[in-house]
Amino acid sequence: MKRYLVIILLFLCYINVEAQAWIYHPMPLSNAIWRVDDQNDYPCSPAGLYSSYQYTLGGDTTIGSYTYKKIFISGIREICLGTPTGFNWFYGGLRNDSINKKVYYWNFGSDTLLYDFSLQVGDTVYDTYNSVPLPYWDFRVNVIDSVLVGSNYHKRFNLNGGYSYIEGVGSPTGLLEPLGVAMSDLFQLMCFSYNSEFYPSSTSSCPLVDITVGISEIHTKMENLTISPNPLSSESLIELDNKSDIIKEINIYNPVGELMVSDKNVLSSKYIVKRNQFSAGVYFVKVITRDNNIIVSKLIVN
Repeated sequence: MKRYLVIILLFLCYINVEAQAWIYHPMPLSNAIWRVDDQNDYPCSPAGLYSSYQYTLGGDTTIGSYTYKKIFISGIREICLGTPTGFNWFYGGLRNDSINKKVYYWNFGSDTLLYDFSLQVGDTVYDTYNSVPLPYWDFRVNVIDSVLVGSNYHKRFNLNGGYSYIEGVGSPTGLLEPLGVAMSDLFQLMCFSYNSEFYPSSTSSCPLVDITVGISEIHTKMENLTISPNPLSSESLIELDNKSDIIKEINIYNPVGELMVSDKNVLSSKYIVKRNQFSAGVYFVKVITRDNNIIVSKLIVN
């Protein structure tokens, strides 16, 4: 009898996973971050980490008959050369065609197909920028299964060559990074986060690149900092988990690196931010402690 109950429970779990996977997950258009590393071997010698960066989303822009969510890219480049420099740029727009399960990217002049999540097994996968079959590999969908993203299962399109697309996330190379070219293996999606859910780990944080400082400070310790509530609705408390430590300085930046809040004389383990200081979006909170530890986290404002 117990054996049959176990079989039934396993079957019900399987049905639940399959049901989740077949619910369409569009690409998020707010509160999302894609963290990418570029393991470029040029101009670095020997091969090394050339840049670390993240994509974030901002306000809306209307181009022609379509409305796009603005994409920003920010990070540190030329890391392996020993002279890292920060950068932050407006990088185009993103829009969903949820009816047809497609995602489009506006890249300063053209509306191009970025992801097609309506594909079936055997279909050809198209280049993210040129909307033509990938030229270096005959990429086709071999298997469609599911993968856990946060607490939900998303459909995954497994391609020949070991590549894949994940519905509502992108690819293991990043949001806009190419597949099927010589450079593609040099890009890696370090983590994706959306509304406090993460991929590839469903339980850990998504470390961000601090765009305001040099390479020695590319690290985050989100587990050492609590922001509650997050997203921010009226006011939120920023608090160090280590109650014996003290916040010496706090700076909050918007996705393109502009300083929105700066307090260089906090001298407390707690700090309160108010909704009227921000417009809706994703912000970077940089905390410097009394011991000169740097902690970078994100603040979502509804």
